[in-house]
Amino acid sequence: RSSRLLALSQVLAGRLDADEVLEAFLDLTRQAFGADVALAVLDPSALSGGSAPTTVLDDREAGRERRTALSCETGLLHRAGAEVLTTSLENNWRVALLAPLEADGSRVGVVVLATRDRHRTLGERELTLLTPLASALAVALRGAAHLARLEEETSKLKAVVDQSSDGILVLDGAGTVQLWSPAVEALTGRSGAAALGGRLGALLTTTAVDGSPCDAFLAGRVLLTPGSPQAVVELTILRDDGEQRVVRCAHAGVFDELGTLQRDVVIVHDVTRERQVERLKADFIATVSHELRTPVTPIKGYADLLRRRGHLMDDAKRAECLGVISDRAEHLSRLVEDLLLASRISATEGTTAAQVEMATDDLAALVRRGCGDFGELGERVVLDVPAVAVPVGCDPVRVIQVLTNLVGNALKYSTAGTPVDVALHVMDGRAVVTVTDRGRGIPADQLEKVFEKFHRVEDPMLMTTGGTGLGLYIAQQLASAMEGTLTCASTLNVGSVFTFTLALAGVAAPSPHPRGSPSPHPGRPSRPHPPRSGGPHPPRSPRPPPP
Repeated sequence: RSSRLLALSQVLAGRLDADEVLEAFLDLTRQAFGADVALAVLDPSALSGGSAPTTVLDDREAGRERRTALSCETGLLHRAGAEVLTTSLENNWRVALLAPLEADGSRVGVVVLATRDRHRTLGERELTLLTPLASALAVALRGAAHLARLEEETSKLKAVVDQSSDGILVLDGAGTVQLWSPAVEALTGRSGAAALGGRLGALLTTTAVDGSPCDAFLAGRVLLTPGSPQAVVELTILRDDGEQRVVRCAHAGVFDELGTLQRDVVIVHDVTRERQVERLKADFIATVSHELRTPVTPIKGYADLLRRRGHLMDDAKRAECLGVISDRAEHLSRLVEDLLLASRISATEGTTAAQVEMATDDLAALVRRGCGDFGELGERVVLDVPAVAVPVGCDPVRVIQVLTNLVGNALKYSTAGTPVDVALHVMDGRAVVTVTDRGRGIPADQLEKVFEKFHRVEDPMLMTTGGTGLGLYIAQQLASAMEGTLTCASTLNVGSVFTFTLALAGVAAPSPHPRGSPSPHPGRPSRPHPPRSGGPHPPRSPRPPPP
């Protein structure tokens, strides 16, 4: 018996799983006391919040089972206390010991040891030994129930943290990371394993709203007090990959009775998109204001000059002034047309099918025409176009619009005097036009954004080139409407390659999405071709600046 009781004490002290503790307890007590049956009737309302009492039975002959308590067993829950039972017993029991399972003053069930052999001794002495063991079992069961509930609540909380779209941080009073949710990993690009135990200010490179460097923890900590334990701070996170994320951090401090910060719970909300939209609006106003002012200024200047001094001018001078006004008015008309077209595309949720009139045309001839309206700048364009026709399904006017935009951008954003290569070839049933420059290139984090509406790589307040940021957006939408594609590959400070594809006439377009874009090779010269019939239009005469 002593060895069984020693093993029993180890079970009660070491295990926290209720089922394992209960089964081991019944097995060891049955053996230690020489009983035929060890029985536990549990009141679930006192443990797990259930309703129906359950019985766990360890019978030397029948084995173990778990079931809903029988009516006679349920009655055992309401016995007054520990006692030896010798009358009114079920299942041919001769004598039984009943000990209550009580913990913290409440009963969670009863334990019964019974024998069918009248010669076995189960009396007051054995009951005295069983009663404290039953109390220890009750404490173990109550602890296991608390642990199970704690694990369940922890699991729920973890699921909330893991699935939350907002990042969740828990820091101690010194700013050391104790919790780093998956959403924070996605925002910062830093894994939880690398962040846990580190100081937040050392883990992240952040700047304040005014652009000055700041400590991500201290920026919120200085605003927290016992009387005002909540604060909101907006920061910009500079990730290791160069991407910037603007976040709103809602701090909730937990202070002790001495007013010392013990814990800081931070909800991190990504507001990058909202700030981009705000910047987009501001950029649009700045950009459009600049672009409208550019043609309006010479129109106004030359019109005023004609009004005041037109009668003194000779015919050639008046024609020159009128030509400038006409040119700038055409530029203004194109700007307004771009704005209206972008508005129509947005109104139809990106569907531009209504904006194109499909026909079959020679793309080679269209490429030559699209490269021919750039005056002296056009001398930098190097064409590599087949002499034979390349028939495609397209809207010729819109193709010219796309090509003019691509070539114009290449000339605008590349170094003066460097060539711009425009090549046309056929591949896999598609006509492929590439426009390659040797310019400043596009940063990797802005490569996909160049096709967004109003996006400018340059800061609108500091930009050195004109444009509304609508050209590439409209060009890609028009390419898609013609069942084509427009993609970009670029290397910063080396150059960019824009690839425009259309399906050959009579060949179904497989998809509006490209299977791949050629790698940019801005350093590789294109093969120059001699002028062909139907080549570029003669350049326009440059206009003098307004007085």
